[in-house]
Amino acid sequence: MPTVDIQSLKNISSSGVSLKQLQSAVAPTSLKSQSRIAVHGVFENCFSKGLVEGSVVGITGSGARSLGFGLIGSIVNKQWTCLLGFKSLGIRAVSEAGIDLQQTLVVRGLNSQNQVRVISECVEATQVVAIELENRVKPADARIVQRKLLNSGGLLIVVGNQFSWPAGVDYTIHNSSVRWQGVEQGHGRISQLNYEVSISGKRSSGPQLIKRFEKNAQGFADVA
Repeated sequence: MPTVDIQSLKNISSSGVSLKQLQSAVAPTSLKSQSRIAVHGVFENCFSKGLVEGSVVGITGSGARSLGFGLIGSIVNKQWTCLLGFKSLGIRAVSEAGIDLQQTLVVRGLNSQNQVRVISECVEATQVVAIELENRVKPADARIVQRKLLNSGGLLIVVGNQFSWPAGVDYTIHNSSVRWQGVEQGHGRISQLNYEVSISGKRSSGPQLIKRFEKNAQGFADVA
């Protein structure tokens, strides 16, 4: 899985080459011809018509990161993904979510001074950008990024704290409860996670949905 730091991006920029110019290698090739991004598995039951291109998805509550990775892994015809600002990132967790490590770019070193520039360039260069922000983005800067997102037709996933993204989100996935199995007496490996999530937003196809998921090494599944 390719990993770069912010200094690498600065070197690219100073040499006269931007991330946008790397699109021949990593950018989506067919986004303009479709209006929605299809998903499969449990997320298809949440977004039966797919996710509207150019949307921002906010994922909050316990297990938000896991749900975010699961959503990325469920995207049909997925191309390049960029993960920004994720600390202590577990490669195994990313892979188990169904994300192709060979088409995933991890960018480290995000901070309040560079985050808007980096997010903007990644939005223009890749189909899916997922961010976990420590610093709140200014409303004007968020709107600039969202204009670029609408133009590229990709997907921006804000994980953990949607209030760090003040321009608003199009879909909200909130997990209100998480239970786990497999850890006994303070040791062992978690074998299953159970979620109770609500799905809402201005681009959702109907009223708020309540869904129950379980997640194990094989991925997410619905709970009856």
